[in-house]
Amino acid sequence: MKMILFDNIFGINGNIFAIIISLLAFILLIGLCIYSSFLIVNSDEIAIIERFGKYHKTLKRGVHFLIPIFERVVGLDKTGEHDFTYKIKNNDSLLSIKIVYEVLNHGVYFYKEENLKNCIEALIFSKKNLLNIGSNEDFLVTIKREITTNESMDCIKLVNILINEE
Repeated sequence: MKMILFDNIFGINGNIFAIIISLLAFILLIGLCIYSSFLIVNSDEIAIIERFGKYHKTLKRGVHFLIPIFERVVGLDKTGEHDFTYKIKNNDSLLSIKIVYEVLNHGVYFYKEENLKNCIEALIFSKKNLLNIGSNEDFLVTIKREITTNESMDCIKLVNILINEE
């Protein structure tokens, strides 16, 4: 009955119709794989690529080809300076401590970012006793030294530490 229906509507054999539909679906699938394999990275970004679930490479700006199924983008990060701010209470005032840094190795940084921020936060709170409202120099020097000499933070370069009283 179905063969007769295809013959009547399309004027072709039902088997040929099934082959044509299968071929079109295959071409569409291949086209989709090729289309999704191209990645455009903007000039102010980098892309972290994993192959088989492990870090493979970091891509800078431009058009890139990824191997379908095997490679995937796991993160985009901005280039240039990054920063984050901590607020701590010192005596009767609230201090805002802004850490400005540059990422040296985005592949390592991507997987360690939260851990790095937690380490820096713990460092700031452990050295909080060095803070004096009149002079923050001892605190700044100690924090800078700890960050630059800590091997677990070697994927970043400290640019500046700013302290503001709120």
